[in-house]
Amino acid sequence: MIVSQSWKEAKPLLEMALIGSDSNIDEIESMISQELVLFLESERAFVVLEPVEFDGGVDLFIWAAASRGPTDCISKHLPEIEEYGRAIGARYVAFRSSRKGFERILPNDWKPKQVTWAKEL
Repeated sequence: MIVSQSWKEAKPLLEMALIGSDSNIDEIESMISQELVLFLESERAFVVLEPVEFDGGVDLFIWAAASRGPTDCISKHLPEIEEYGRAIGARYVAFRSSRKGFERILPNDWKPKQVTWAKEL
């Protein structure tokens, strides 16, 4: 269990960001505690990153991200995330979301790489 002040603030924000996701906050907290993913904080945002081996290489997966304020400040931190990805040799920075609208707000260099189809049983 993570007990830092940063995590206490981040946890409910990241939990809201996970609505509609297959992941849950307890899973993420466990992965952070085991140092299997990175929990990063800036003065305006929180992000959980996971390096994932994929097709003989590495992709950097943004598992969850949340802004501290009412406006999206995650995009301001994308250069840092991209820099970290390049430093570990990642081919892609990627995220999954069931939320519509990312196509409108992401810069033109973001393209769909993979679509997830699912049927609830």
